[in-house]
Amino acid sequence: MKSHVWWIIGGIIALIGGFFALLNPVPATLAVNFFAGWSFIMFGILALVGVFQLDRGRHKMFMAIFGLAALLLGISLIANPLAGVLTLTLLVASIILISGIARIFSAFHLRGTRLFWLMLISGVISVLLAVLIFADFPASAMSILGLFLGFELLFSSISMFSMASIAAQAEKARGQF
Repeated sequence: MKSHVWWIIGGIIALIGGFFALLNPVPATLAVNFFAGWSFIMFGILALVGVFQLDRGRHKMFMAIFGLAALLLGISLIANPLAGVLTLTLLVASIILISGIARIFSAFHLRGTRLFWLMLISGVISVLLAVLIFADFPASAMSILGLFLGFELLFSSISMFSMASIAAQAEKARGQF
């Protein structure tokens, strides 16, 4: 199968997944929590296995602490999904707030350039989004991660369809179409 077909298939899957996540944000939020939990468990296991690959004592200690912390965090997210969703939502809202503030400050360093307004508006929107999440917390926690997942999947599908178009043009130019 040509590469552009794989991009189209990926785009369709992401598009469908995005619509389902937006239509059902609570189950999508729980899916994000479980994915994060299992990811931390895998990272923790790999870090603990990596401890036996290191020669230096201090690095072993840091790797062991990191691995154990990641493993315990993953188990905690899966064992108590409500607390996990609350924690992840607070973390995401905090990251959005911090990145928004950073973009606002960065915008003032770009004053006089074409990027000033774009950076400033982007930062203000992020700060407002974070404020909305915090203002409706904890009620927002059960749906916000699922909504973010849905929008991310929709935007990813657009990127995949664009990549399919580029791949199709390249294949056509090489005579492989």
